[in-house]
Amino acid sequence: MKQPTFDICQHFSDLSDDVLIDRNSTAKVIGTEPGTLANWACAGNFDLPVVMVGRLPRYRVGDIRAYIYRNKKVMVGARDIRSEQTQESLNQ
Repeated sequence: MKQPTFDICQHFSDLSDDVLIDRNSTAKVIGTEPGTLANWACAGNFDLPVVMVGRLPRYRVGDIRAYIYRNKKVMVGARDIRSEQTQESLNQ
């Protein structure tokens, strides 16, 4: 009998910020590959903290939300609005 699967993307908004999720689920949420997350963790120069539980890497849901917020872009056509707004605030 096949076990029902849990779609992390469908239930991500329901999770508390303190919940820890694995690398595969984190990669699915932010739209990258688990190997990319492993490379970022190894390089230590990326802004997504890793919590090690024994030898297992885990990511806090709150940290993932913060990462998504810091790295989102609003696109209108081929223009990046966030970049334009930042440039306008610097020119004032």
